Amino acid sequence: MFVMLVRSHLFRQLSVLWVTVWLTSPLLAQEDWPRFLGSTYDGVVAKVSPSIDWTVKPKFLWAVRVGEGYGMGTVADDSYFQFDADPDGRSERLRRIDLSTGETQWTQPLFEEFGEVDNERGTASSPAQNREHVFLVIDHGGPSYVVALRKSDGAVAWKTDRGNRVPSWSSPVVVSHENGDLVVISSSDTVDAYDAATGKPVWQIDGLSGNHIPSATISGNSIYVGSTEMFNQ
Repeated sequence: MFVMLVRSHLFRQLSVLWVTVWLTSPLLAQEDWPRFLGSTYDGVVAKVSPSIDWTVKPKFLWAVRVGEGYGMGTVADDSYFQFDADPDGRSERLRRIDLSTGETQWTQPLFEEFGEVDNERGTASSPAQNREHVFLVIDHGGPSYVVALRKSDGAVAWKTDRGNRVPSWSSPVVVSHENGDLVVISSSDTVDAYDAATGKPVWQIDGLSGNHIPSATISGNSIYVGSTEMFNQ
């Protein structure tokens, strides 16, 4: 089974948008894609079945229409997690979609819960996950925040305010260590780490500029962050 997000767009005007799923047998990959760039943050699928015959047309399973948005969906626990706008574009939402049937298991409308976002290009955070929660960061010109939703039902597990920030479009990453998971966010001139279980801030690195788009990259015991002064000139 594999998932393709098809977006037909012209500049900022997004028109026909679909999540389309095909079936290949056996499964394409024997691992989840739980966050932006995959489980190892490098865009590489480590385990691919060698018996797939790519000359055979895959069987179409289902398609789900999606709204405006610039983040990518993620896959875990036999579910597809999609962060996009609702049909009328008034609120951003996170949906859990059954990977086998395409049925929506739950929807969490974030703007209705926490207020609208002052971001001229819209939000672009791709969902990141651990076993219990799905994480999103919403940085914009108003009250910004990082939020954890329960994977079981979409309810808010915790929300941590980040103050008023400049608009940003990066995604959170989850780092596992012996004492638990951290949610690491490179955005709006800082790099911040939060306890994934509680949302409590753990540490912050400031003094950066222009890190509004690239997400942090994890490699071994190191975190790599892109930064530029172009937005401050």
